[in-house]
Amino acid sequence: MKHFQHHTLFKSKMSNISLRSRIMMIYFGMVLILIPLLGFMANMVIFKSLRSDYSISVLESAKQVAKDVEFRKQMYENALLQISFDEELSDRLVQHNDSYQQCWETVNYIYKSFGFIKDYLPGVEDFRIYHTNESFTEDDVIIWRPDSRLVSGIESEKWFETVLNNPNTTLWHLFYDTNKGQYMMSLSCRLNSLRSPVKGCLYLAVRDNETFNSLVENSFSEQGEYFLAANDGTIFGATNMNTVGKNIRNTDYSNLKLDKNYVEIVRIDGAERFVAVQQISNNWYVIVSFSALKFENKLANARMWLFCIMAFIVILSGGMLLIILNNMFGRLDQISEHMSSIMKGEFDVAVKKGGPDEISIIEERFNHMAARLNTLMHEVVTAKIKEREQALKVLESEINPHFLYNTLGLIRWEALDTDNKKLCNIVDSMTTFYRLALNKGNSILKVRDELEHVKSYISIQQLRYQDIVDVYWDIDESALDFYTIKLLLQPIVENCYKHGMIINPGNRKIWISIKYTDEKIVFQVKDNGAGMTHERLNTILEDNGANGVGLRYIHEMLNVYFKDKATLKVESVQGKGTCVTVVIPACSQEPKIKE
Repeated sequence: MKHFQHHTLFKSKMSNISLRSRIMMIYFGMVLILIPLLGFMANMVIFKSLRSDYSISVLESAKQVAKDVEFRKQMYENALLQISFDEELSDRLVQHNDSYQQCWETVNYIYKSFGFIKDYLPGVEDFRIYHTNESFTEDDVIIWRPDSRLVSGIESEKWFETVLNNPNTTLWHLFYDTNKGQYMMSLSCRLNSLRSPVKGCLYLAVRDNETFNSLVENSFSEQGEYFLAANDGTIFGATNMNTVGKNIRNTDYSNLKLDKNYVEIVRIDGAERFVAVQQISNNWYVIVSFSALKFENKLANARMWLFCIMAFIVILSGGMLLIILNNMFGRLDQISEHMSSIMKGEFDVAVKKGGPDEISIIEERFNHMAARLNTLMHEVVTAKIKEREQALKVLESEINPHFLYNTLGLIRWEALDTDNKKLCNIVDSMTTFYRLALNKGNSILKVRDELEHVKSYISIQQLRYQDIVDVYWDIDESALDFYTIKLLLQPIVENCYKHGMIINPGNRKIWISIKYTDEKIVFQVKDNGAGMTHERLNTILEDNGANGVGLRYIHEMLNVYFKDKATLKVESVQGKGTCVTVVIPACSQEPKIKE
């Protein structure tokens, strides 16, 4: 009850408020609902867009670093592989040296050919060639034999076997050099020869901080980090050298998966970071990490601009709406005042147009309305008079057929009384002809009725022209229950008698056929009369006079009820006859007039 009372009170108060005030209230009410909703949606779009852009930026940075690391890595590997395939080196290391001179020539060849390697590649700490030829020397500088001394943090004998049995062409290894007090990286490969059974290995030691870290030392700010790790998580290089040698899973990035290329957001020490992972050869992974602080600053700026723009839009649109409403309702008030004058019978009023808008259309039509009221009243009276005249004509058209039927009935009774069967048949045919021709004002009838109608017409003509014309029928019974237009066949048959000279003696014939095929009804009337020239045929089809009335009626009726689904075709050869073919759709229901 209380709810109903509150609703009634609210409705009463709203009814006392002007429409202008209601629109303003609705507008600001909608603004209070839509603006926060739109703001929330825009904030989500901006957040996703900025995060996507920032993620793409981090991923591209990781790709570039991975590309640079891969290039540097390939540079070391290609240099070492090129030496490993040196056939002369392999031949010299397997040959049996019988003299000091032979050993000296081999040593001289090695130093001349490969002694420059430290100057050629950046960060190279040591380059060695290991062999097992007992007849060849070792100098513990470039030329070495595997023994118990350490190389890459393990005994050189074990390292030598590991490299020889390694399925890969090269082998990278991270180790800590106690003498240097820093981590070093070594690159090893076995000697490869197609003609010598050489058993040897190449060893290249590089300073870790100069090998790969130098590539990115200027690429990352204080908010960015870089890691180079193996597939087992061992860190080869990093912007923070204290993490080199550790496993990535023992750092703040312990949840990273080193199995694919991706970018994600991780939380480290309570702050979000964008982390991208890129895989390179030998199952190494480049990991790039950037703080989300820059992203958050951009998002905060975007939100501030969004708030300012929305506030500006609300204030501007509210002011513009108020101005538009004042103008609109002022003009509507003027129209209302002039309508009151018209209600009092003053039709000489006019509203001044305010501008090219929707209300100006109302103003223009209002002015026309006042000027045309008297004219419209006169037109209404005239229309009522014409309506009565049409009603009388309809009544007259209904009386005439009844008078005709009654007259034919009297003639038939007189013929029966005088036993005049010929006259009786003529009257019956005429009655059938006019009954079907009028058809109670309907333009549609069944095919069987149209057939009966044309038969009655031919019966009358045959009585008139006895023993002159032979008529042949070819009727498909399955077509008789479909619908057609009225007076389709009779005008065509009438043309056979009137224009085809079919009544002249000389074995004259008319063929009439009705067929049902492919969901169509095909009517055809053919004679062997006089025929006509092509020019005469075109004249009849286009003539507006009496000669073309029958065919023009058929053509117009076909167009009204069937449009392009019906066809009328006339073929004629002078001296041989004429053939008229009409094709309409097979309609089991009465067709309607097409728009």
